[in-house]
Amino acid sequence: MARKTRASTTWSGCTDVAWMFGVATCVKLLLVPAYRSTDFEVHRNWLAVTHSLPLSQWYVDATSPWTLDYPPLFAFFERCLALLASRVDPLMTDLVQGLEHASYATVLFQRLSVMCTDFLLAIAAWRCTRSLPSRAHGNVVAGAVLFSAGLLLVDHVHFQYNGMLLGLLLLAMAFLGVRGAARVGVGDLRFPVLHEAPLCRGGPLLPALPPAPPLLPATPRHRCTAQQCTSQEHPFQTNIPWGSSHATTSITQHF
Repeated sequence: MARKTRASTTWSGCTDVAWMFGVATCVKLLLVPAYRSTDFEVHRNWLAVTHSLPLSQWYVDATSPWTLDYPPLFAFFERCLALLASRVDPLMTDLVQGLEHASYATVLFQRLSVMCTDFLLAIAAWRCTRSLPSRAHGNVVAGAVLFSAGLLLVDHVHFQYNGMLLGLLLLAMAFLGVRGAARVGVGDLRFPVLHEAPLCRGGPLLPALPPAPPLLPATPRHRCTAQQCTSQEHPFQTNIPWGSSHATTSITQHF
């Protein structure tokens, strides 16, 4: 009976987040023709650079003043997008003729690429809130993340991919509270991997990363808990209840 109740609660939380994500996406679609900053051309040029040049020239090409200056993980992300972009509008990924190119197909593709990466943010919001004490509490937290006015303006008007970075951070905080996976050693790795991924992605949300390193000592605690050791047996063992709800509270308070 308890299992059925828990499964029902988890499913309800998933559907609630899905509805909120759908509504938020509809709002973002209305902003497709809205103002866009020079960052739009910056990212278009990075699509062209990663599509037209070999890896060795990505960071040295100066055809455009908007040179590639983000870490490698984001460069490979642009490379993946460029594979699709070249089919939507070949000029979008043309290194020379594509300068300042902003056809309707290009604008729509780049706007939709941001909306698609926000799916990671939706998954992170659900993962962080599914263990909260009530459905209403979880909906409030998920709504605050998915309907963030700051992300709406910066990502879907100004043009950035910060929702993806915030999603990685939230997933890292959520997995910090996972104890079941620690029995097979997986939980020990997901937090540091997801936490370090934004460092390789870059962006203006990097100042959000410093509060997370103090949580790293809690990572070995998963394995310590799984082995039922005591605080005397493991220097990192603490009495702080590192659950996903605490991680969610911490990251939302920071932002």
